[in-house]
Amino acid sequence: MIIHAGFVDLDTPTGPMRTHVYAPAPPTGTARYPGLLLYPEIYQQTGPIVRLSQQLAGHGYVVMAPEIYHEHEPPGTVLAYDKAAPTRATPTRRRRRSPRSTTMRPSSSVRSARIQRATGALAP
Repeated sequence: MIIHAGFVDLDTPTGPMRTHVYAPAPPTGTARYPGLLLYPEIYQQTGPIVRLSQQLAGHGYVVMAPEIYHEHEPPGTVLAYDKAAPTRATPTRRRRRSPRSTTMRPSSSVRSARIQRATGALAP
């Protein structure tokens, strides 16, 4: 199926948001197609997102893929696949602290049951 690709800039409270649109080309006249909103990965409109959008449009869907970091990056920016890209795209994001202990401890009622079973106070 032949598809058309383009973009529109949508007005938002935080500035224009470029949204890429992929749609099947109607054979004659106008036609109606179901639509999909494809939320892209953190790296914006990369090759895999473009290919997936084109594939879905080839199956008869209108696909819209917005640039989700329009507040921080100029329109059309594609971030490189590197470690700095996620933090560059979200400069206000704070790093999460890792938990002190990654092992799970049983609750006190489970510990009490184990102690009672070990001492013979609780039947198995």
